[in-house]
Amino acid sequence: MLVTVPKAFVYLTRYARDLLVLAHPDHPDAGLQVPAGTVQRGESPAEAAARELLEETGIGRARIVNFLGEALDDMRLFGRQELHRRFFYHATFDDVGPDRWFHWEEHGGNSPIRFELFWWNSLHGLPGLTAGHGDLLARLPMFSRGP
Repeated sequence: MLVTVPKAFVYLTRYARDLLVLAHPDHPDAGLQVPAGTVQRGESPAEAAARELLEETGIGRARIVNFLGEALDDMRLFGRQELHRRFFYHATFDDVGPDRWFHWEEHGGNSPIRFELFWWNSLHGLPGLTAGHGDLLARLPMFSRGP
């Protein structure tokens, strides 16, 4: 039986040119992603986006600026009987910070998940994001204006 799972995705940008992306060093086959996760019961997609951003990056001073839209992704291609209803948000962060760092997501008693995070400069093209993570990147001003 195919179930629909709500997911929140965050395109975090800084200086109107850099996009935050993350890799799973312990699971390189997971591909390059953006902060994202499941919307919990009683939580709005925007609340989930802010929570996931903090959990996966450690950045607490980012600001969600707008809702970019929704997309549906069929996860049967990845062996799951799920349809993801994805809510995409744009958030900004213009503070000084490292260009690359590691962060461990710890929640729910599971083993910590190690992420390697870094800023992708949009002037060098779009990153190859996995599994539909880049579906709405073109709605960001920095990626929609062309060369």
